[in-house]
Amino acid sequence: MKSALMFVVLFASLAVQATVLSLPQVRLYAPNIVLIGVVMTGLLRGSTIALSFGFIIGFIEDASYSSFLGETAFAYALTGYLVAYVRGLVMRESLLLAMLLAGLGEELFNWITFGASRLFGSVGWSVHTMLLYSSRTSLVTMLCMILLYSPYRRAFKIRQRATFNGDEHS
Repeated sequence: MKSALMFVVLFASLAVQATVLSLPQVRLYAPNIVLIGVVMTGLLRGSTIALSFGFIIGFIEDASYSSFLGETAFAYALTGYLVAYVRGLVMRESLLLAMLLAGLGEELFNWITFGASRLFGSVGWSVHTMLLYSSRTSLVTMLCMILLYSPYRRAFKIRQRATFNGDEHS
């Protein structure tokens, strides 16, 4: 049930990002809240769900707003999977880990989409301009992660049930 609700939140994040955060006055310093949702999915749910949700939400974004089908889907899916993989290597989940993974995930996402767009010849940016844009959006996404970490964690964390096994006293 919480996974379905998390997908609804990701879809709502996509709607907010596509409408409010894509306005010209806001776009320059807007965080990628869909990516924050994918990162939190990877941290709280694991690699399979993060990969699946990232691909589905990216495919919806590609079908609706992008000129290439699959570029954003691949970027979100790979980012979600790698975040969950790194989470499996680290023993403890924390706000610092979430911030770092959101920043690195934003960098990865930006460079994947830039590389694919540059490969197909549809981007007019230089690598220097992309570096400036990518670092700025990574910092903004990390700062936004500070605000969204606690609500995501409270809403979607799977609580471990306490179990009692009285037969293991020997």
